[in-house]
Amino acid sequence: MTETFHYSASGGTLAADNPSYIERQADTDLFQALKNAEYCYVLNSRQMGKSSLIVRVAQRLREENIQVAVIELTKLGSSNTSAEKWYRSLLDVLGKSLGKRAELVECWKNNPDFDPLYRWMLAVQTVVKASDDYFVIGFDEIDSVRTLPFSMDEFFAAIRSCFNDRVQDTDLQRLTFCLIGVVTPSELIRDTRMTPFNIGKRIDLQDFSLEEMQPLMQGLEREPILAQKLLQRIAYWTNGQPYLTQKLCQAVADDKTIVNAKGIDRLCEELFFSSRSRDSETNLQHVRTQLLAKEQDHAAILDLYRQVWRRKRLKDDDTNPIISVLRLAGLVRVLENYLWVRNRIYFRVFDKKWIIANLPDAEKQRQKAAQRRGFLQAAGIAAVILSVVGGLAIWGWTAEQEAVKQKELAVAAREVAVKNEQLAEEQRNIALEQKEIALKAINTLTYQLVDGLENIPRTQPIVEKTLQGNVALLERIYALDPNTPKALREKAINLDRTGDMWLKFGKIDKALAAHQESFEIRERLAASNPTDAKAQRDLSVGYDKIGDVQLRLGNANDALRAYQQSLEIRERLAELDPTDAQAQRDLSISYNKIGDVQLRLGNANDALRAYQQGLEVAERLAASDPTDAQAQRDLSISHERIGDVQLRLGNANDALRAYQQSLEIRERLAASDPTDAQAQRDLSVSYEKIGNVQLRLGNANDALRAYQQMYDILKRLAASDPTDAQAQRDLMISHYKLAQIYVANEDWKEALARYQQALSITEKLVAQSSGDVQVQTELEALKSEIADVQERLKNP
Repeated sequence: MTETFHYSASGGTLAADNPSYIERQADTDLFQALKNAEYCYVLNSRQMGKSSLIVRVAQRLREENIQVAVIELTKLGSSNTSAEKWYRSLLDVLGKSLGKRAELVECWKNNPDFDPLYRWMLAVQTVVKASDDYFVIGFDEIDSVRTLPFSMDEFFAAIRSCFNDRVQDTDLQRLTFCLIGVVTPSELIRDTRMTPFNIGKRIDLQDFSLEEMQPLMQGLEREPILAQKLLQRIAYWTNGQPYLTQKLCQAVADDKTIVNAKGIDRLCEELFFSSRSRDSETNLQHVRTQLLAKEQDHAAILDLYRQVWRRKRLKDDDTNPIISVLRLAGLVRVLENYLWVRNRIYFRVFDKKWIIANLPDAEKQRQKAAQRRGFLQAAGIAAVILSVVGGLAIWGWTAEQEAVKQKELAVAAREVAVKNEQLAEEQRNIALEQKEIALKAINTLTYQLVDGLENIPRTQPIVEKTLQGNVALLERIYALDPNTPKALREKAINLDRTGDMWLKFGKIDKALAAHQESFEIRERLAASNPTDAKAQRDLSVGYDKIGDVQLRLGNANDALRAYQQSLEIRERLAELDPTDAQAQRDLSISYNKIGDVQLRLGNANDALRAYQQGLEVAERLAASDPTDAQAQRDLSISHERIGDVQLRLGNANDALRAYQQSLEIRERLAASDPTDAQAQRDLSVSYEKIGNVQLRLGNANDALRAYQQMYDILKRLAASDPTDAQAQRDLMISHYKLAQIYVANEDWKEALARYQQALSITEKLVAQSSGDVQVQTELEALKSEIADVQERLKNP
């Protein structure tokens, strides 16, 4: 880490100039509200950055010549102090913060007959009225006052009264209070006979968004693209919870071996998920303490949380005290007015096992207590009646006993029902877990196997057999859960993956059948819930898949119709949420696919228009996050496609400019991660396309330089994996391109050497895949070229 960058990995208040402080909307909201003399409160869960927020805002307010005091109430006294001492301490701390201690103390001493709260408030108002300045007093950790041995209802009532008096006393409009802590407004004044604390502006302090987290990349000390990937994985686990995010960033900064998502996952296991860390991690302790406080109804809290954890759609309700407990514990967040578990770390730590382990037997105890009270009351009444009518008392006692017995039977029956429900839930969860294990195994044993085998020569029969077994096994799994949207979506995804594999191996009919079955599922899911953005996106993907297969079948017009239907959906989704990067990227992909088909149909101008629309979207995405490698690569592809169509239109210079713009981006991407084979291959493609244009423009030497750079890259890639048939073929093409330049320059000796190297590679490819018609054709063409060059050497 750098000397100036320090993450807040241990909690606590950040200094105002700490570079790891992340500004959020709350910074602006609180500053503007206090500057406008509005009473405010920031009441949220622990370790959300409340104290750091008020410190930062206080500094900005002082720069506006506003008198500010921020007082941490935990420092003023404990459960042993008296009201007199507590308010006197509060006065002293306030006076030191404002530089007004003498004036405040003088007023306090001049009014010894009043109670401490009145003396304190009188002193504050006297100082305010004696000045023309604006004053902001912030009270931090206000929840700590609940442990004091005297009621603090009057304290918060006095603040409310000061606000109400502003109408008659304009000087008080220059006095503003801000309350910060882990408490709800309704808890500030607990006496039901008093008016609740119902003033002030609520400042919402949200978790960090990924965009807000960008400054944290600095402390990771990695290359920007790698740092961005690591930060995205950190956000995946923490969802921007400030303390967890800072702690995980610190751990990554301290461990330079962390270079991928798996490393982040390992850190989470160590920091949060191990049995030791679950007990010792302070943030997790805070959540537990808040949830399981003695005075709360644990059963009701955990029952509601269990519903949230199971993803039941529960609406937020500010008037529900149980929901307030969950929110103040920091365990849940509100998204589109529904409750969700705050982040994946909490979801994993505070899981079903934790809920069950902490459920009290409170309900049963309450039932038994009620029975005992009922029996004692009945016995007392029976004793009175016994003195009058003994027989009636005996009957009453017997009836009461029977009632108790019936209650016990009812309680027992309810307990059995609850246990049966829990058992059924556990069985359902076991079944789901087994299904997930099976699907994961299929993914590992088939798709990953296929990905590894597809480029290895002569493995196609193995891959085909694996895929066929995969399809049969998936059908058995889906038959267990055939109609739920989740199961149907999983089936559609796997059908598409299978179809993609068949397409790679040229099994077009099988690919089309798989994609059509997947499309029918996606179409039903989208029709059943037209407002579900995920289902609509899935449908657009289905149209893309159908278009891809139609294109392979040579049905360009059918492919174009499918791509256009996909585009219509994506335009709607992108319009609904212009900030959704995935929706925007999907839109760019649709434009490019339509451009590809238009180009194949010979409609170069229509293709150019589509590519330019795709480029506009890609430019916006790349500009919004220059560290996003995928967005940068997409932009390079858009430039390349425009170069292709410009070349088709005969505009070689325009094509060259587009290819050079693509090259600039790819050079940066390749330099940022030299081990990224895809980035290196993209770079070689750019050099090849530039070489092609230069050759067309008659610039043979410029073309030679470009082809040589292409060759240098492909030589390294082929050497790094000699079994990669595509890499070997790419290397063969680079030899062929260089040979063409030497032929143009009539350097027959160099041309022959390049052709012979290309021939050597091609012969190996033919031996590895004898059925590949394209490779056979390339072999014959090379032999012909070599014969021509050899003839030139014999007869110069």
